[in-house]
Amino acid sequence: MLFLLFLVILFVVLVFTVTAKAIFILNTVSEEMNLTLSWFDPFLKIRIGMKDSKPLITVFLLHMRIFNKAAKQKKRKSKLSMLKTVKTTDITISADYGFRDKFITGLACGTVSFLTQLIPISFLFQNPDFWAEKDYIRIKATAKINIGITLTKIIKQMPIKLKIKEKQYA
Repeated sequence: MLFLLFLVILFVVLVFTVTAKAIFILNTVSEEMNLTLSWFDPFLKIRIGMKDSKPLITVFLLHMRIFNKAAKQKKRKSKLSMLKTVKTTDITISADYGFRDKFITGLACGTVSFLTQLIPISFLFQNPDFWAEKDYIRIKATAKINIGITLTKIIKQMPIKLKIKEKQYA
């Protein structure tokens, strides 16, 4: 029993101290978009990708697939508020993009540079292609996520529903 308590305490400490690595890939040429979260890399890996225009969640535990299912899309009030709860550090972005219209490529380059002033990004690499023959975007972004702090923020935001039984007086 004491050993089990020790393992639970160790797990909680690790959740708050060891960061997970998130990798987001968007490639319009190969029509690929996925997000991979890994924590203690061979231990736990979660991959969220698109299949038939639906998000597909795959969970790996020690490189064995233990869960593979299409996610149900729920209506949420604000997806931006959900992103604010994620505690990220060491954000790096590598972006290659090109549009047939040079003006749009220039606007995209300026917009990405402007966004770096609003979002704390550790490293940004842009490779705009002003002579592109066809439109394309390739983005690879990585970040470290503190799972413990993120989960506590999500739990704090969850609405608490109390069921109060009302007494009916006749």
